[in-house]
Amino acid sequence: MLVATGFSYDRDVRRAQAESLVRLLPQVRDIRRLGSCALDLCLLGSGHLDGYVEEGVNLWDHAAAALVARAGGARWELLAGASGRDLLVAAPAASYDAFRDAVLGAGYARSGGPSPRGE
Repeated sequence: MLVATGFSYDRDVRRAQAESLVRLLPQVRDIRRLGSCALDLCLLGSGHLDGYVEEGVNLWDHAAAALVARAGGARWELLAGASGRDLLVAAPAASYDAFRDAVLGAGYARSGGPSPRGE
């Protein structure tokens, strides 16, 4: 599984993201960071990526691109991230549940449980 991610500008959130990424890395083939949530979601929808996870994305970062990803067969959710910001998780529908479980197991989401929103 080739996974894309991004990192927050907030130092504390970035630290939490890096710690979760260290736990996720052994469960995936590799990680990519292109710097654009929208581009990553479009690449996911086109089949060039197998997953996307990032905490702290804003609506304008993902709204249109999430539709592109969905049109390409991807599924996505906004969960409660470990630092209290929205956590965007996306993957092809066939592998979404396994990817989401890996993301949650890596500590990306709040321990109180996710509050899902998405498609």
